[in-house]
Amino acid sequence: MESGVRMPLRPYLSLLLVVPDDGNISFRELTDMVKEVNRTQVAPEDRLTDQVYHYDTADRIFEKAETFAERKKQKEAERGISADKAAGTLPRSEKRHKTAEMSL
Repeated sequence: MESGVRMPLRPYLSLLLVVPDDGNISFRELTDMVKEVNRTQVAPEDRLTDQVYHYDTADRIFEKAETFAERKKQKEAERGISADKAAGTLPRSEKRHKTAEMSL
């Protein structure tokens, strides 16, 4: 069934830049690059997004780079607590709590 309304077809050019996550460039630097290219090289009506995405090969998750950075911080914090407990030490906040319990 044809409605008579036609959507204009636009040939979109997507830029895919694959950069290994080796710590040499931050997602903020990549975002700045994407914004600069969009601002100076892409017509406003053809811009799709200024977002940078990250593929986590370990967890097999494709997400915004900013979301990945937050998830990575959370994982590192959780690992830090686990490593402290495995080594027989407690983070400073837990030490104070244990000391307070013992003095009661």
